[in-house]
Amino acid sequence: MSVHSIAEKQEQPEFNWNSIQDRLRDSVVAISSTKPLTFDTDSLGSFLGTGFVVDAERGLILSNRHVMSSGPSYHKAIFFNNVEVFLQPFYYDPMHDFSIFRYDPAELNSFTPNAIPLSPEKAYSGMEFRVVGNSAGEKMSVHPGELSQLDRNVPYYGDYEYSDYNTFYIQAPTTSNCGSSGSPVVNIEGHAIAIMAGGSGSTSANYFLPLYRAVYALEYAKRGEVPPRGTLQTVFTHITHLQAERLGLKRDEAINEGVQVDNTTGLLAVKKLLPNGPADGQLQIGDILISINGKPIPGFVEMEEVIDAAVNNNASLKVFSGSAFKTVSITVQDLFEITPSRILNIGGASLQDMSFQLSICNSLPITGVFIIKDSLGFFDDCMDSGHSVIVSVNGVDTPNLQALMGILQNIPISKPFVIKTRKLSGLHNKRVLKVRHPVVHPPNTVLTRSRATGFWSSAPYLTFSSDVKSNDLGEAAALSPSPSIICALLKGKLGAVRTAVLKGLAEKTAFGRQQLCSAISSVVRPDKSLDSNLADQMPNVLVRKQHKNDSMHIKSTKKVYNNIVNIRIQNITPADGSTAISASGSGLVVNKTHGIIICSRSLMENSTSNISVTFGGKTEIPAIQVYSHPLYPISFLKYDPTQLEAFSKDAKISTLRLGYSEGAGRLDLGAAAVIISQTSEGMTEVTPTTVSSRSLLKTNACNCCPIQTYSNIEMFNLSPRPCADTSSLGIICNARGVVCGMWVNIPECGGSDDPYVFVGLDIELIRRTLATLVARVPRDFDKISILNAEFELRSLVDAKALGVSDEHIQQTATSRSQESTSVIAVRKILKNSVSAKVSLEDGDVILKLNGRKIDHINEVACLINCESAELTIMRDLKELTLTIPTIQPPKVGTYHVVDWAGMCMQEPWLAAQQISRHVPSQVFVFCETAGSPMDSKLETSRYYVTEIDGTPIQTLDDVVCVIQRLKDPNLDNFNQAVANNKAFLSGTIPGRDVKIRVVVLNGEEKVLTIRTDDHHLPAYRIIRGRSINDMWKYEVL
Repeated sequence: MSVHSIAEKQEQPEFNWNSIQDRLRDSVVAISSTKPLTFDTDSLGSFLGTGFVVDAERGLILSNRHVMSSGPSYHKAIFFNNVEVFLQPFYYDPMHDFSIFRYDPAELNSFTPNAIPLSPEKAYSGMEFRVVGNSAGEKMSVHPGELSQLDRNVPYYGDYEYSDYNTFYIQAPTTSNCGSSGSPVVNIEGHAIAIMAGGSGSTSANYFLPLYRAVYALEYAKRGEVPPRGTLQTVFTHITHLQAERLGLKRDEAINEGVQVDNTTGLLAVKKLLPNGPADGQLQIGDILISINGKPIPGFVEMEEVIDAAVNNNASLKVFSGSAFKTVSITVQDLFEITPSRILNIGGASLQDMSFQLSICNSLPITGVFIIKDSLGFFDDCMDSGHSVIVSVNGVDTPNLQALMGILQNIPISKPFVIKTRKLSGLHNKRVLKVRHPVVHPPNTVLTRSRATGFWSSAPYLTFSSDVKSNDLGEAAALSPSPSIICALLKGKLGAVRTAVLKGLAEKTAFGRQQLCSAISSVVRPDKSLDSNLADQMPNVLVRKQHKNDSMHIKSTKKVYNNIVNIRIQNITPADGSTAISASGSGLVVNKTHGIIICSRSLMENSTSNISVTFGGKTEIPAIQVYSHPLYPISFLKYDPTQLEAFSKDAKISTLRLGYSEGAGRLDLGAAAVIISQTSEGMTEVTPTTVSSRSLLKTNACNCCPIQTYSNIEMFNLSPRPCADTSSLGIICNARGVVCGMWVNIPECGGSDDPYVFVGLDIELIRRTLATLVARVPRDFDKISILNAEFELRSLVDAKALGVSDEHIQQTATSRSQESTSVIAVRKILKNSVSAKVSLEDGDVILKLNGRKIDHINEVACLINCESAELTIMRDLKELTLTIPTIQPPKVGTYHVVDWAGMCMQEPWLAAQQISRHVPSQVFVFCETAGSPMDSKLETSRYYVTEIDGTPIQTLDDVVCVIQRLKDPNLDNFNQAVANNKAFLSGTIPGRDVKIRVVVLNGEEKVLTIRTDDHHLPAYRIIRGRSINDMWKYEVL
């Protein structure tokens, strides 16, 4: 080595990785991000990432865009010494994966971190680097590597996921993991040459974003400004000079146009163009970019410099297109104009403008209103398979959110309206749907992002009156073709056009099939037969083959068929263990005078629901849930009969003949019957059947799902059974058209192969409840008591072995037909039974109740107004008479739900108590909201709250009092300041640090702390009175 070379090395500063890592320790931070709402391509949830200080004096931190999120969020930085500061989401780039946070340097107090310089130009292939971040949540994880490729095209993360465009990425293999996003990629000098952005799921390759545009944006951020960003709504890709030649651009021609072929790796070519964008009609896919405004463009850095400097001005682009050069003038659009910054929350749904990120996946124009997938509300039907955009409302185009808001503000809350949607997966994938704003709903608001601060403000929008007007509720009929027209088509009165029109109705309307079924019912013969031509033209109508002897059955059930209604549920909030947004099924009008409907309890799993009932497929009116039976899987709904009469004079609701009032009794084994049911598509099916067996219903409890279990109910099976996709309720009639039973689905654990099991139940079970509802008494009228036992049927052979007398066995054998070979015995004692000196025991055989011989399970399963029961039993071969205290079954459903800090709280219902070791309070959390303060705080989302901020908690009223005390008084001032674009130094949002004590299902007690978010997630409750006609009320606390 020469002396000269030695001297040169001595003059260079000494660098080593140990000293660099020590210097970076205070500059790299862990970022905890909480995203309470899904927006654009960013999902709600709680996430960990990394950032690093780039300006300690001004408190600026650089990280990824996907760490910050484009939607409402709040963030906290944790420095290496565990000092925590809240971050202001000052700026995220509308195109590239970087963002700039801001914090108040005064909040650090004890130290000042070192700012990491940004030097993207110092990156070179083969350079040794370190990724310094928080891989997998571990602070200060250091991952070494060498840069492999500096001009990689952008990685693609999937449709409708955030992806970068119009930039190079750097690729290198490292061992970094989730949580490293936003980490600096530093060289031996301690300079950040790139930022960690993503990685491959199948290899060790990681992708780094060069920081050229971050350096540009940082200069503006230091002045508190947002940098200009331009767009042509065009995606470019990097191609080599060899690929350019294959596209027709000769080497000599390129050199003549100023392309430095020998000093560059390639050129940019057009990969995608958005319709109706600035470059639409000017550029073509495959065009090779030569220069902009006379400046050669060898790569993305040079292109963006020119484009950002020409926002709202014309730019002259020279491109090689096809086989020749051409120059086009294109107006550079402001990129922020196509970057959504508002969210409309309406009726539980969230809507936003279309964005570049959403449109580019399928090369769609940036127009329409996007339905945010995680907050569907009453637009749930639009999202059955894919992301959807609203293109019109009531026939008026909705090119953007502002246009849609102008249309909606003129539609009353109770009036249905028609929306046309398309899926992002295709322009021709359109649907036309009828929707209605729910009567009970969260406050309608507009959230707006402040470009000056990055925070979101909230303002009220469309404060509807919840008064239901009759003339609005009946307008559903006007949205569909007249049944008389359909009937005319079916009867052939409109000639050869009928086939095409019928097929069009079925295919082009969301409710066409149901309408057709309703119309067909009025023109089919009593034996359910159709003329052969009509049957051929209507393949979707379900017509079961009937035996000759069954025509009488079909005719006698016509009144029952007319009383079957379609029920549509829109849940207001998660409750009763159900987090479903909507549900639909069928019900039966059992009392037309008082408007009482019965349906399966599985349909009404969530008590907090907006309910609408459709009669005959043409008239829709609201209803309310008035009662769910605590022992039987049956719910009762109520509608206003006067509304039905006002809008459907021809509604054929009949007074049904119920088995217990007609002396028909129950259906015996082998009895012929007809079951009337609806398929999941709303088509009615009539099936002759027979009762094949009778037994006791028993469903199993599941520790993973708080689903109510049922026992001590006699059920029966049918053969043949209705089709597998039968809706939630079927009606079973005897040969005289008397309703004798219900075909009900019973929900089981979601992990079951068959999550819904259908069973037959005797109509006798609704007798007392229906009579009491007709009397219009409060909801808690049914003073039901039960014995603390689950029963089973034991054979007479077993009964004799257990000591039952021959006389009792003989009486049992001759008293009934079905159960003549069994007696009722105790299978097990209930888990949550009361402690008593005298009680039933496993194996006890029940002989008499209050001195009367027991012949049926219903006699001991459900007791009314009975605090104790005198039972004669057989125990240990001895006959005993005991007075057994009864217990009250827990109420099914709820009247009060509170949502605070992401915890959905209500009183523990029966299913919740069944899976709990004990019940320490009457405040049960059954689910947590993703992106809330409680998200991921516990391993489980089901537990009891016993203390909040030092206050003991026993009831929901206790929770409400604590919430009101803890509410941040600066909330309104903060929201107003954000709306006015007032500058902030701190990233602190309104909220409080709170300690919570909980008890999980296995009885273990836990203590945790959270920071509430009063700004993004205000506390609310859903409450309802106990009168039958009381409605749900939504109250912000």
